[in-house]
Amino acid sequence: MEEQSIKIKPIRKTKGFQDLKFKKEDIDGIYTYIAAINNNNSLSANENNLINKVLSSYDKIQEGLELNKDDFVLKGHEISEFKSIKSKDHGRYLLYRYKYNKYPELKIVDDYPPCVQIETSSICNYRCIMCYQVDRSFSNKNSGYMGYMDLDLYKNNLSIENFDCSIKTTKNILSLQVL
Repeated sequence: MEEQSIKIKPIRKTKGFQDLKFKKEDIDGIYTYIAAINNNNSLSANENNLINKVLSSYDKIQEGLELNKDDFVLKGHEISEFKSIKSKDHGRYLLYRYKYNKYPELKIVDDYPPCVQIETSSICNYRCIMCYQVDRSFSNKNSGYMGYMDLDLYKNNLSIENFDCSIKTTKNILSLQVL
């Protein structure tokens, strides 16, 4: 029996919305804003490098080239958020999204995490699959882990003044986006 070789192309798994198609108007509009941020005097050299990296990522998209692992473009809700904020905040937002999306993937550790989420209350009755509350040994009312965070603990140890951040709240989670 004759042996046959079969070429198998491995499936490239992506995380989240990697394979979204880009709308030309989104690329063009955002590219203009990013180009305006580029070489901002108030940004550090590292921050300007990140802005340049994002700008070159948009160049690649426009030229039909494949993005590298460290390339980054805004997608989906990020585009909507970007368009809704003031232009003076575009640089900070872009840096935040790059760090939030790319640093874990690239295994880069910054001085501060891009986002700190503090759950001040664990009374949520949803059981999302990514949440620790699906573990009944933890979420059982008798375990001692459920309830509200003590206000003094919050005030003394998790003082918002210690973070250079914007604040977003979602349900019972205080999310600090460190910028």
